Amino acid sequence: MGLLSQFTRDELIRYIVNEDAKAISRAPGIGQKTANRIILELKDKYKNFAFADSAETGAIENLRETDNLFNEAVNGLLGLGYGYAEASELVEKIIQPGMGIEDILKNALMSANPLGR
Repeated sequence: MGLLSQFTRDELIRYIVNEDAKAISRAPGIGQKTANRIILELKDKYKNFAFADSAETGAIENLRETDNLFNEAVNGLLGLGYGYAEASELVEKIIQPGMGIEDILKNALMSANPLGR
């Protein structure tokens, strides 16, 4: 599946649950219509799986809360010249619920260049 070569499993799940067709369509060969169809077909299946356990429900809610910050931080790193995969990985490693965008970017940059403090 080409999507998993472009996104991590967690990223793809986040995009599906949040119905982010724009993010999914960034994968090579996936247009807006295909992204919408993927979301339509997988959203309910994933929600049923995710909401079967209350711990997973909390995790999905946290994903929704941090999704906008995640995207904003990745876009910030893209603007600084990082590639999408590297920026996503950096943000994924450090993002925590309750963090602000400034903290996310600061920690991601420090993580990327620990000697350049």
